[in-house]
This record gives sequence, structure tokens and C-alpha cells, in this order.
Amino acid sequence: MKILCSDYDGTFTNTPVDEKKLEAVAEWRREGNLFGFVTGRPYPHIMYEIDRHTIPFDFIIGNNGAFIVFPDRETVSARRNPPELLRPLAEEVKKLGALWGVLSADFTAEYYITDDVHKRHPDWQYVDDVIKKAKYFTQFTAVFEDNTSASAAIEVITEKMGDYLNPIQNYNCLDVVMRGVDKAQGIRDLLKLIGGKEEDVIAVGDSENDFAMMGAFRSYTVESARDNVKEFADSVCFDITDLMKKESVKDRKMKIQMKTPLVEMDGDEMTRIIWKMIKEKLLLPYVDLKTVYFDLGLENRNKTSDEVTVESAEATKKYGVAVKCATITPNKARMSEYNLSQMWKSPNGTIRAILGGTIFRAPILTESIKPYIPAWKKPITIARHAYGDIYRNTEMAVPKGSKCELVCTSPDGKETRMLIHDYSESDGIAQGIHNLDSSISDFARCCFNYALETSQDLWFSAKDTISKTYDHRFKDIFADIYENEYRSRFEEKGIAYYYTLIDDAVARVIRSEGGFIWACKNYDGDVMSDMVSTAYGSLAMMTSVLVSPDGKYEYEAAHGTVQRHYYKYLEGKPTSTNSVATIFAWTGALRKRAELDGISDLARFADDLEKATLETVESGVMTGDLASVSSLENAKSVTTEEFLDAIASNLAKRYA
Repeated sequence: MKILCSDYDGTFTNTPVDEKKLEAVAEWRREGNLFGFVTGRPYPHIMYEIDRHTIPFDFIIGNNGAFIVFPDRETVSARRNPPELLRPLAEEVKKLGALWGVLSADFTAEYYITDDVHKRHPDWQYVDDVIKKAKYFTQFTAVFEDNTSASAAIEVITEKMGDYLNPIQNYNCLDVVMRGVDKAQGIRDLLKLIGGKEEDVIAVGDSENDFAMMGAFRSYTVESARDNVKEFADSVCFDITDLMKKESVKDRKMKIQMKTPLVEMDGDEMTRIIWKMIKEKLLLPYVDLKTVYFDLGLENRNKTSDEVTVESAEATKKYGVAVKCATITPNKARMSEYNLSQMWKSPNGTIRAILGGTIFRAPILTESIKPYIPAWKKPITIARHAYGDIYRNTEMAVPKGSKCELVCTSPDGKETRMLIHDYSESDGIAQGIHNLDSSISDFARCCFNYALETSQDLWFSAKDTISKTYDHRFKDIFADIYENEYRSRFEEKGIAYYYTLIDDAVARVIRSEGGFIWACKNYDGDVMSDMVSTAYGSLAMMTSVLVSPDGKYEYEAAHGTVQRHYYKYLEGKPTSTNSVATIFAWTGALRKRAELDGISDLARFADDLEKATLETVESGVMTGDLASVSSLENAKSVTTEEFLDAIASNLAKRYA
């Protein structure tokens, strides 16, 4: 069962409400799905439209999520504001220049609090009368001269009354509901009432006031929506009739079915644009994609105080397999660019701290791209510890004249102190990092197991000659686990393990032919994986998977958000951004999900998509970063979208 939650104005009505559309709704419901509206309209207005067009429905969520009504027209859920909030609210919007206002109360009642809605400057003389009549109100709507005025009013009302109320802009209108109420919360309230699942919801809207539900659930927008809404939505359809056809049982029977959803973590900048294109062009035409969606874009992380990142990691623990888009780790410049409330930590660091485990990164090889290092004939896999070090650090600025110490308080209260530095001569900085024996042990076992599974030698490198406690602990734990648990198995397999200093390892790697696993501490692995992937051709030609000790998987591309290309994209200029690693993140996650759920068709599709991607590159069609290093004489640099279209064409041939 799927639950289609549609906005009304501009979404359901972007094409005429005719017999064809009504029959599509009826057929959708006959297939066992649910259909309803999630609208800012008050009860009388939306019911008038439903009755006028005789639209079949299973639920109405009105006033931007404030109430829920079923076909028996009995209200079963409501989030109400006390009437005493009305006077200060009405006075505030009046001062802000609202042209008129209307109150939604008792669901079947509306009260205009202006004397004449056609006046440019009406008298707001009915406030007292309305307060006497209304026992509560679910939504107060104020209409302004233009969008800019409504937007400015949001800031003022949020600042003055944000502890109680949530203002939502809808073009030049301002809908004010109870704090915590929005269309996404209204859908969640519905799911509780009907026992529905979030992964069954499809949210469709056409404007910014639909973003709450479109960001929380799998989403569509309509072809007539503005460009920023199309960029925000997961998919675009011509209209509701087209959407229902795409999502119908008949259509889905032709697609590969999934049993368990992936955890989908959306990201930032150019990779976010590519993420959507990959889904629309390469995945959704073939797979009935099930995901539990989390928006890890920097704006939403800031809005949720980074709770969304924690929630995505917990969901990964629940469902077992995640796929993640590249995200911004903010610095000072990003603080002002995104108006952040604080400099949020790396989302990857947060996720890895919750899941634990090891990150395995390996290059994506193609005959048309030769490594910069001629000796490399085989892939080098980086095994990066996914916990601690600078990604979970504590740091501070230290004023001149201070003394910085490392203090350890034992369980019995005894303190051990060690001087870090005496800052008697200058201001400075200090940083504290940590790690855990349990995490290092998990890291070691993951590396040894992966080496056995892939029949590759394992190298581990650190700097124990300088870091005689911290790095030496890594070295000792690896050695103990190898000797006690893995030596005989390695010898039987004919593979080797050895430890070397990080600087020696770099020299050995450069002279090697590849074909081994290089295990590194967290930061070392971060840097060396970028070096290795670049040397093999491009940062966008490396896979990355986090494997937790209890067998959870998170797949992602081993590169950043491609900021420079994103700024060009915003200017309307063409970009040539490599999407290969992001495609392989999706295929890796789908293949693992197929393995766990026993879906051979899904595993085969993941293989086919990877083959179609590499065939495209080897045919000479590639993005600019690859064309500049390709050994092919006919290498052609194409735009971001042209490259994905070429892959889509090659993939379609396999399913013709």
C-alpha cells in the first residue's frame, strides 16, 4: 500500500480536474493505495473543492497539518491554538501591513477579522467578536501586498511569538499555526492513526510551503512548478495522473521490487544535484526504489541542530544499509554563507562515531584511464579507521600566559596530569583527541577479515616512533589480534600482514604494483584515499563503504560536494561533474541490500548499471576531469547531464 499525499492548489490542479484525473484517483484506490490532500486550505474551502469536483479521497490534512478529516467528515486529530494568542498576533500582522486576515476555527467555521477584504487598509474591528466566538483556532491567515512583505513578517513573528506559533509562507500569504505543526507533522499524525509506514508515503507539492513534507518523505513535484521546487523534489511528473501511472501496481510489476528500504542520506551542492539526476535517469525507471529519506543538507542540519544526522545513523543501525550523498563540513566561511547557528561537526564523523567500524575505499578502474603512477597495475584499497582522532576532537584557543595540561581522572577520583605546553611567550592553540581499545580492535578485525575475503595482503601504518603511546597502542593491538586470531589463516591463504611507519608506507606504495589493502588511522586514511584516488585518475573514481562491527553498511562517494561546479551551476553555466563514484555508491548499497534480502534481479541491476557506466567512459564519453587524463584518442568531454544521459542510454540497451 502506498499513501499519496498531494497538495491541492497548483499541484492537483496544475491540469484540469477532469474525468481522466478522477478515474486515475479511483484506480489508485482500487489497487489498495490511499489518496488524500495535504493543504493549507481551511476545512470549508477544501471540502467545497472536493464536493464541487466529486473527488474521491481517504483523508484530508488541512491548515498545513493542523487537522485531519476522514471521509465520514469527522475530525479525528487537531492541533489547536488558544484564542488569547489571536489578539497579539492580529495586532502584529496589522502593524506589518497585512491587507486582511481570516481565522480558521471549529473546522467548519471561518471568521474574518477585517471589515472589508477588498479595502487596501481595512479596519481590524472584529478581533474582539472573533475571540468571543472562537474557543480555539487552528490557523490564522494574513494576506500581504507581495511575497517580500510576507517573508519579512515571518521573521518578526518567529522572533516575537516563535515559542508558541509557526508562521508558514505561501507566496504573499502567511499561514500561522501551532508551533511544531507543518505538513510533514500532519502526515506523521495520519500515519499514527492508520498504522502506516513512512516509507509508504509519497508527498507531492509545487511550492516552498510543501518543502516540509517533500523533504521528510519520498517526493514528486509537477512539471509546472518553479525550478527551485523541481531541484528540491526527488522526481518530477507532468501531473497527478502521470504520477499515479508511474507508481501504480501495473507499472511497478515491470520494475525490480525491493523488500527492505535503503536509508537515503541526501547532501549538498553539486552532488545533491547529481543525486537527484541519478535517481530519475538511472534508478527509478528500473527499480521500485524504497528508501527512508534524511536530508543531510547543511541548511537542514542547521535547522534541526544536527539531530537529522544522528537520526540517519540510528536508521542505518535499524535497516542495515545506507547510501549517502556528499555533505559540507562547515568552516568559518560556511558559517556566514549559510547563516549557521554554530559550526556543526562533520556529519561523516558523527555517523561513524555512532556506527563504528572501518571505511574501505578502492579505485574504480577503467582501461581508458591509466594511473599517474605507471607501476600501479592493480587497485589499492584504503582501509580507514572510522572512529576518533581529529574527527571527534576537542580544541581551543589558548591565551598567552596560560598553561595547558592533559588531565585524567580515574574511577577513584585520582588525577594524573601531564603538561602539554606552557604558553608563556605567545597565544596558541591546543587539541585533544582520543580513541578506544574496543574500536581499534574492531578496526583490526575488519581489516583482517576483509583481507581474507579478498585474498589480499594487509599493510598497517602509523607513527609509533613519535607517538609512543597513542600510535603504539594501534600497533600493539593489531599485532596481538593477528598473532592470536589470524596468523594461521593468513598463512593458509598465502597472504601476509605487516606493520610499517606511515612515511615508509608512502614510499612503498608509490613503488608497488598495487593489489593490497593499506590500513590507516582515521586522518591518515582520509588523506591517503584522496591521494590514491587522484593518482588512479580522479577523486570521483573511488568507492567508499563504512562497515560496522555488527554488519551495518553505509556507502558513499569518496569525494566532496564539488563546490566550484555548484557555483557555476547556480550561475546557469554548464558543468562537467563526474558522477561515477556517486553512481557506484548507489550500486554498492543496492547490491548489498539484494544480498541481504535474496533479490538476484536487484544485484544483477547493480552490476548492469556499473557496466553501463564504465562502457560509457571506455567509449570516449566522459566528464572533463577524465577526458584530461584519458588515454583514448576520441575522448570527449561532456556536461554533467549529458554524461548521465549517455549512461542511461547504455543501460536501456541492456533492458530493451
